[in-house]
Amino acid sequence: MIAEEKENDYKTNLGLVEYLASFVNSEAVRKIRDMREAEESGRFMDDEEFDTFVRDGLFKNTEELDSILNKGKNTNLDKYNTGISKDARSRRVPGNLSSVVKLTED
Repeated sequence: MIAEEKENDYKTNLGLVEYLASFVNSEAVRKIRDMREAEESGRFMDDEEFDTFVRDGLFKNTEELDSILNKGKNTNLDKYNTGISKDARSRRVPGNLSSVVKLTED
């Protein structure tokens, strides 16, 4: 009963917001509504479809995965540390720790 009321309130408020926003940018409201309806219509795979998708390895050749794997490829984030080993044993502790102590005192 309470969940139904909340759902009705949500739909009412959503309709009101869309109505008011349509005066400002009706095209954006239409696009958002279309995307929301597309999500509800069957965006997710059922269990058998998902099992086949994973078993056959179809997820390996997707643009989304490639973009995640290569996200730092064209940046200069690691430009200066390429030849340096990144494990803890290859780092030296500074001889003078007074600056570290000053940081911890504040």
